[in-house]
Amino acid sequence: MKKPFWIDLHTHSSASDGTLAPAEVIRQAAREGLRVCALTDHDTLAGLDEAQAAAKEAGIAFVRGCEISTKCAYGSAHILGLWIPRGRARLAELERVLAEERENREVRNRAMVRKFNELGIAMEYAELQALAGGAVIGRPHFARLLVMKGVVANEKEAFEKFLK
Repeated sequence: MKKPFWIDLHTHSSASDGTLAPAEVIRQAAREGLRVCALTDHDTLAGLDEAQAAAKEAGIAFVRGCEISTKCAYGSAHILGLWIPRGRARLAELERVLAEERENREVRNRAMVRKFNELGIAMEYAELQALAGGAVIGRPHFARLLVMKGVVANEKEAFEKFLK
């Protein structure tokens, strides 16, 4: 009997809003039996080299990716970019667009912090930055902070009550 050919083309690491480091995402994928894995962090290419090296060590195929945020007539949308090449010159325009989107995300995140404070939930942007550890701040970081502050019991409740 042939071994199943499992792939995952949409994963996140601590380079954006995931919980595991890029290399650990790949090692976990290999432990779970995946034969192909893409790293597609939100609006950053930061973890790709680390993840690709881990994939080589783990013996699984790796797809360089990124989940790109954009706006459309219906609101925001996320698009998976896969098979992103290497090379600073080749990626200059993409990096520029991703940096712009990260700036937009920061504006949104700071507005969310203000809104939480207006609701009586004391929160500082620096707390989110510390949780993210230099990575792109996303709604999961808000959820973790709300749990840490005792506002909600778990991250699921944070999303249901505040972050949908």
